Amino acid sequence: MTEKEKYEAWETRRNISSFTLAENKIEEIINNSSHAVVSWVTKSNEPVTAVMLYVVLDGQITVTSTTNRAKYHAWKRNPSTSFCIWDHKNIGKQVTLRGTIHITKDDELLHRYTEAFLTRAMGGNPPT
Repeated sequence: MTEKEKYEAWETRRNISSFTLAENKIEEIINNSSHAVVSWVTKSNEPVTAVMLYVVLDGQITVTSTTNRAKYHAWKRNPSTSFCIWDHKNIGKQVTLRGTIHITKDDELLHRYTEAFLTRAMGGNPPT
């Protein structure tokens, strides 16, 4: 392989413009999907990921956790996280979000989360 061919191969790998999603497609993936791979870091700085269900409430990605979970304690120590959300129709289309977790204990929010989750799971029919 010539130096020029090596450079072109490297440039092709670095140029991701063909994988860039339009803003409306990003919103569609986030709002229509139900699972995300989420991350946190352990006390010893080891990265961890897990698949979690989520619901968008008031424009915020919302997840639930009990206080006996490792991710809960990790996010209390360090709220940095990433969420990788994939298009439920095409796993090859993914959105990765980086930010911080805000932990709250709110019964009304939990009720809204549960209702939204069940409504989605039941094909748009709210639970009775």
